[in-house]
Amino acid sequence: AARIRGADATLLTLPDAADELAAVDQGSVDLALISGAYHLGPHQHVREVGPLYLEALQLAVKPELVDAVTRDLGALRDHTVDTDLSGSETSGLAEMVLTFVQLDTLATEHRTDDQLLASIRTGDPGTLPDAVVRLGIVPSQIMFPLVRRAGYRLVPLAFADAMRLSSLAGNLTSHTREVDWQYITDAVVPAFTYGTRPPVPEAPLHTVGSRLLMVANENVPRAAVELVLDAAFHSRFARIADPPLDPSILSLPPRLPHHPGTLAYRQRDRPLVTGDSVDTMSNLLSIVGALVGGSLFLLQ
Repeated sequence: AARIRGADATLLTLPDAADELAAVDQGSVDLALISGAYHLGPHQHVREVGPLYLEALQLAVKPELVDAVTRDLGALRDHTVDTDLSGSETSGLAEMVLTFVQLDTLATEHRTDDQLLASIRTGDPGTLPDAVVRLGIVPSQIMFPLVRRAGYRLVPLAFADAMRLSSLAGNLTSHTREVDWQYITDAVVPAFTYGTRPPVPEAPLHTVGSRLLMVANENVPRAAVELVLDAAFHSRFARIADPPLDPSILSLPPRLPHHPGTLAYRQRDRPLVTGDSVDTMSNLLSIVGALVGGSLFLLQ
């Protein structure tokens, strides 16, 4: 459970964004955090609260595979690759990456983070997959034990722009849920994020990313949405995240109709006097001045 200024909120984990959107549309879930990498589809009662943090698809491999996989992702052939639960957002986007690098026939495993942690605790590397892929904000909590206790290293996936262009040419199709390629972007994992001795990663690491999106049922009170946005943008994490989270992100074109609470939150932070209002007032005074001067001339 979480508490936002005294209000109780139950946190639920659902299999993927499609299930979350359906639950929000039906009203069984009030707010949800989903990956912006996918088509959102028609949902009559779902409203966009706003985009939030940038999520990165992070690929970690066992130390003996780092050099080979960094040179060529094809080195993953004949190795075990864990892509999170089947049907999850991580699994869907990882599938697209494997298709892009012509590894779509690669057999994948599907373990939860808890199962990975249990394998790490045994101290037997043979119980762990050779590579792990996870989509999430940076830093990813599961990457810390993988790097620091199991010796995994991160490998770049620096072809987000190329994937978008390839989809434009019709060379990429989804086997599960449809990826919305215009919302796939380059994400960066800063150097030393998961370790300093040795540095992991050694330099800023580019990978495939997408924006985390918050949605809500249309019947969620406006004041509740304003409180959630206030908590998101003024939290300690918002200031230290990379890139930092700022309310100006709400000015991005919405994927769905905005929730009234989002519109009220944006209006609340809008200055009373803006450049547009000054220009309008200046034009109005010019017109009034011309009319007054003309009227005086006619009276004379």
